Amino acid sequence: MEYLLKASAVIAIFFVCYKICLQRDTFFEQNRWFLLAGLVVAAFLPFIVIPIYIEAQPTNFDYLVFVEDNIATAPTSNSFDILSLLNFIYVLGVIVFSLRFIFQITSLLPLIINSEKQRIDGYNFVKTHQNISPFSFFNYIVYNPKPFNESELEQIVTHEKVHVNQHHSIDILLSQISCIIFWFNPLVWFYNKDLKQNLEFIADKEAIHYTNCKKSYQYTLLKTSMPNQSLALTNNFYNSLIKKRIVMLHKSKSKKINLIKFTLIIPALALFLMSFNSKTVIIEKKPTKETIDKTSNNLLQEPYKVIITKDASKENLDQIIEEAKTKGVTLKFKGIKRNSNNEIIAISASFKNENGSGNYHLKGDKPITSFAYYQKKDSFGFASVSNELKKNNLCF
Repeated sequence: MEYLLKASAVIAIFFVCYKICLQRDTFFEQNRWFLLAGLVVAAFLPFIVIPIYIEAQPTNFDYLVFVEDNIATAPTSNSFDILSLLNFIYVLGVIVFSLRFIFQITSLLPLIINSEKQRIDGYNFVKTHQNISPFSFFNYIVYNPKPFNESELEQIVTHEKVHVNQHHSIDILLSQISCIIFWFNPLVWFYNKDLKQNLEFIADKEAIHYTNCKKSYQYTLLKTSMPNQSLALTNNFYNSLIKKRIVMLHKSKSKKINLIKFTLIIPALALFLMSFNSKTVIIEKKPTKETIDKTSNNLLQEPYKVIITKDASKENLDQIIEEAKTKGVTLKFKGIKRNSNNEIIAISASFKNENGSGNYHLKGDKPITSFAYYQKKDSFGFASVSNELKKNNLCF
């Protein structure tokens, strides 16, 4: 769920930048790659985590005690989980829109298979008698020649060839897949609409170069603007926003200096990464030789104790070893054996400091009795928690 929210936020960033800064310019090809980049970046950026390193003093574990937790939590009668419900609703939405996507693809097949086809110069021209707007899908150009004259058909085919040559169907498929994954985000549907609209701007811009009369091309656009049947996965010559397409045909070419607007997305994404995709990494300061020597000299003046229980994990023991080093003590644990419950039943412990060394061994079929390494003003070493430590008033 966290991934979906972060990816949706990235899509929102690209969409807002496009609407505010780029939509009114005539950089249609650049806008295409910008919008495609938004979908790709949204898919992968949430996985990138920026580490922020912070140096800190080691935590003092002088009073660390491993306590065995035997408290059983009784199951509650109210088992309702809002997160599980949201996950269920999300998966249900993905299934519904996936089925819709599959239906749209399969609806193209009968139209292409059952219509008259002709392959010319690498293009598959499909003539149909159905009342649909001209469209292209990959290298298939589908049209009903009946409503148009020869000049109009030439303009329509030229327009659709641009879609085929620039592989615009891939853009549409990617946007449709994004709508399936992020169906709950209303912005992704507007994003999909603007992406398709920009593809029409590109095709109009290229097609007008091969047309002797811009005015006749506009009449063809108007003629195809009747509400015929259209397919969501295709590049339709008809577009409900036909007025915008005609306006863009007359719009003056944007100045190249305006290309700098594309760089505005960089600080926006950087802010997103630092705000939501950063992770604080704490680096413990290593004790210097001077600190260790000072600790060793004051070893018997500074009380220190740590308990080892039957439930101590490898991580616990490693932590104890590292902590002991800051006290000028070298602790080692060997010969560790555990039972089926992962409890320690055998262990050999040893210590060494500036004032001496010692060993402590426990072995048997039952879990070990808790023991500790301790040091105080007049003594130091290993001791059983239940015996010697109690006698020396070191219980903890």
